[in-house]
Amino acid sequence: MLILTRKTNESIVMGLEGEIKITIVDIRGDKVRLGIDCPSEIHVHRKEVYEAIPRENLRASGLERQTAQQPIAIEPKITPYEQFREKLDKEDYAEAGRIYSTQERNFEASHAELDKLTKGLYRLV
Repeated sequence: MLILTRKTNESIVMGLEGEIKITIVDIRGDKVRLGIDCPSEIHVHRKEVYEAIPRENLRASGLERQTAQQPIAIEPKITPYEQFREKLDKEDYAEAGRIYSTQERNFEASHAELDKLTKGLYRLV
């Protein structure tokens, strides 16, 4: 987890091209008001709303009673860089190399990561 300190009217940006901008709008006691500017295809919800969406979808579809005993699992999206790191950590160099070669423009691996990948691929040959 990255922890940053910001004051009112200061922002952070996320994404390769800074497409997500979060601004501290106001601070009142222990509450912080955030302004979030992002592309419309990115959905932004409070956590409790995000967790309620699958339950509401089940209720609306009438399947709630059938699946009441089964917990709903929400799979987090894993970025290509996270997949790459995971494969490197598991020493699956062939798959890490495939991910890197197809996603090279979308993330920058560190010199240490590329060195580990290169050495691992040489071991496979």
